[in-house]
Amino acid sequence: MRPRLRLSLSAFAALGLSTLLAACASSANSTAPTAGAFSPVAQPVAVAAVEADPTWGHVHQVVYDLDEGLTLGTHGGVIRIGSAGAQFVGEVFDVMGLTRTADGWLASGHPSPGADALPDLGLLTSPDAANWSTVSLGGEIDFHRLAAGGEVVAGIAAHDGLLHVSVDGGQTWSVDRDLRPADVAVSGDGATIVVTTKDGPMRSVDGGASFTAISGAPLIGIVTWANEGFWGITPEGVIVFGSTDGTWRETRSLGEPAGGLAVRGDRIAVLMADRILESKDGGDTFQTVVTGLGH
Repeated sequence: MRPRLRLSLSAFAALGLSTLLAACASSANSTAPTAGAFSPVAQPVAVAAVEADPTWGHVHQVVYDLDEGLTLGTHGGVIRIGSAGAQFVGEVFDVMGLTRTADGWLASGHPSPGADALPDLGLLTSPDAANWSTVSLGGEIDFHRLAAGGEVVAGIAAHDGLLHVSVDGGQTWSVDRDLRPADVAVSGDGATIVVTTKDGPMRSVDGGASFTAISGAPLIGIVTWANEGFWGITPEGVIVFGSTDGTWRETRSLGEPAGGLAVRGDRIAVLMADRILESKDGGDTFQTVVTGLGH
């Protein structure tokens, strides 16, 4: 039996993305189709697709490790998808927010039923996604979306939907009481924070002190940082890539809304309502790698 987590105290439904709180290719990909040049991607079930187990509950996050291994934050804990299938990693807790940093992992969520811990786990850190300790906000905050880069950590709190930003690795926080974004991403150096709103994505270059609309950007609900640029998914399921110069272009249409996105190198993983799709060629083709979600 895996050990239970024991920690001490130390909308966007209009965009079809209500799963966000319920529970853009690199410049090398210069051959990506232009707008309107593609049809919705076929979604064949891969021969080696993993069947989700009911113990996972909801899958809340998809994240790539530094070795490009696909990692999931689920209601039942952290799950690693590899050649041996799906394996739980470490302690049992409801992993709502999950992100990879250069030094390790950050997470947030709730303890497992019966665990000796407060309901909201605050910001957690781990070197290996298996052994977790509290950084801050234990007993106060449950982040349903998390992003980090450099010393900047940004999270969207579940209780009120407000954006919290830390510029010292999660030790202290500021709260933006004007924004209730659906998703957040932070550049690798922490210099830029992007949030998605019902009026379009917004950007901060001052550690979250102020945000301005990103001119010319498409309306996106999901956003992430990878390959030196921001990626996003529109409410219709179109994956778009925004380079650091602000130029956004369409990469692939999935044909339906998505609830999560991870990108590393040429690999793109997308969390759908009942499955996870993955591309290993920068979005040219996708296959189903996890089936049976939504038990």
